[in-house]
Amino acid sequence: MPDKKLFALIGNPVFHSKSPDIFNSIFKKINYNASYSKLACESVEEVLPLFKKFKLSGMNITAPYKEKIIPFLDIIDKEALIIGAVNTVVKINNKLKGYNTDYIGVINTFKQYGINVLKKKCLILGAGGAAKAAVYALKNMGAEIEIINRTYNKAVLIAKKFNCKATHISEIEKSVKNAEIIVSSLSPDVNIINEDWLKLRHIIFDANYKASVLSDLALKKGCKIIKGEDWLINQAIPAFKLFTGINAEKFFVTNHIIK
Repeated sequence: MPDKKLFALIGNPVFHSKSPDIFNSIFKKINYNASYSKLACESVEEVLPLFKKFKLSGMNITAPYKEKIIPFLDIIDKEALIIGAVNTVVKINNKLKGYNTDYIGVINTFKQYGINVLKKKCLILGAGGAAKAAVYALKNMGAEIEIINRTYNKAVLIAKKFNCKATHISEIEKSVKNAEIIVSSLSPDVNIINEDWLKLRHIIFDANYKASVLSDLALKKGCKIIKGEDWLINQAIPAFKLFTGINAEKFFVTNHIIK
């Protein structure tokens, strides 16, 4: 039997992550000799030493290192380079190659919900790696994108890169009222939207898969909510294939691992 392959999620914090449950469940289901764990580290400089220490074959990268990890990798996939963020790293011929599957997760989640975003007004909250992936995905799907971040300059940089609009947070009320779809990549305890601005017609796509202030408000207002769990699964499917070479989509979908 070949040696057991080891994979991990690396970031800070990672204690809440359901990724090990997802991957280990699929490994068991398809009888693949591998395991997946989670490793917290205090700085991006610790990531590669951890990778080597545990002799990993691949890793997922989560906040706050999706952007910071790029200079430490040997090869960057085209989409990850354009987005400016990496969430999946695979060891290939002793070199580390970075990919972004977050944007695929966004595209496939909207498809899963039957939502056509073409020419729809989409407001992105945040300017980190997840937000960049969402902008890239929605741009490719033909949406009209506006970005708001508490640090305005970060929103401006993304808007210039992807040819969309950045708005100062002081104008957020108007932006929320004009938007049809709101994508939040903010931390679950952070909310910059007033409950009164939300309407029944709003679609809220929350990157968080645990309770957040925004999703709680949206639920009260009767908005359609796209769950963070779906984004998590839909980005994990292509990551799993990069790790193993196996398309295990049917197992992710039918097992309802984290539902």
